[in-house]
Amino acid sequence: MRRTEYTLYSSALSVNQRNAKLFNNMGRVLESLDKYEESLNYYNEAIRIQSDDVRGYLNLGRVFTHLRRYDEAENTYLKAKSLFLDPEETREREVRVTPNHLQLFLNLAFLISRNDSRLEEADALYREAITLRSDFTNAYLNRGDVLLKMNRVMEESRQHNISARNTTRVYFWVMENFLRGRLLSLGCQVLFVLWLERIVDRGKETDRVYMRLGLMALDSKDFVNAERCFKKALLKKPDSREALFNLALLLSEQHRHKEALSFLEQLLRHHPGHINGLILLADINVNHLKNLDVAEECYKKVLKIDPVNQKALHNLCVLHFERQDFAMAERCLSHTLSLHPTVPYIRQHLQVVRNILKQESDNVFGHMAASHPVS
Repeated sequence: MRRTEYTLYSSALSVNQRNAKLFNNMGRVLESLDKYEESLNYYNEAIRIQSDDVRGYLNLGRVFTHLRRYDEAENTYLKAKSLFLDPEETREREVRVTPNHLQLFLNLAFLISRNDSRLEEADALYREAITLRSDFTNAYLNRGDVLLKMNRVMEESRQHNISARNTTRVYFWVMENFLRGRLLSLGCQVLFVLWLERIVDRGKETDRVYMRLGLMALDSKDFVNAERCFKKALLKKPDSREALFNLALLLSEQHRHKEALSFLEQLLRHHPGHINGLILLADINVNHLKNLDVAEECYKKVLKIDPVNQKALHNLCVLHFERQDFAMAERCLSHTLSLHPTVPYIRQHLQVVRNILKQESDNVFGHMAASHPVS
């Protein structure tokens, strides 16, 4: 078959020496026959005839890369790139971006990313490609690999045999590792956001996608975006435990307690045994509403579910302290310390209460001694 093509293109070229496409096609035939040096001659001739045709540069660069002549491959791609307008000019002039143009950026960035000291350059090229075509999924995914390398994280997608083109599988791999706490560096966070945003753009998002975007926004202290993502998660799943709690917590930390209470009520209506929700509701009642009775009910509900819950046990003791029932606070803290003997602040608070009780006892003894002097 290839021999037939070789004969066909040879005949065509003997008639027409000014057709760049014929030279490119002949080069591909020679490449398929492992005649790489010969193919270079045809690709160079194609470029000479039509110097603004990206295909010739892509073909030439590919062969140089295969022959490990990386400097020549890079120079070829850079020359092709120099013929193309920058992203700003492209938008202004409405120049049509072809798949070959996009492939040029991928090839050049991939070539440069082989050198760990040039990862920033590769990242810039992927970003430029994304500017040219905002839905260029391969650029997002390849950029993710570069960001992983920039942060010295193992390219686990390769180790797990995950195809970079299979966005769904990649997403779930990243989701799994994010939940396990294995993708914590800045580059991994950026990678994760990029992939999730691609899923949103495709209309495939779920409440979990918005939740992860919200949590990443929280990590970046982008509270406005975090709130927006959590609310979008609730539109997808109105009874989402994660979205309701995280939104309530975020609003509480912003001192928007009335709004926080609204989402906590929804959370506990759907999930009455949500321990963190009960503790947050109790904390708001203690610190802001000064409703100690409601807080006590919340802590007792937690302890019915988890009898040794450290925070509920300790905070219940604090309620006794707030009511100035120091004897009850002392018994409560002693019990809590027996269950959690290695927690320093429980021991410290117990000592504070015992000092108060001792001071009260000394005051009473002093008063009695003054009233009944010893002769």
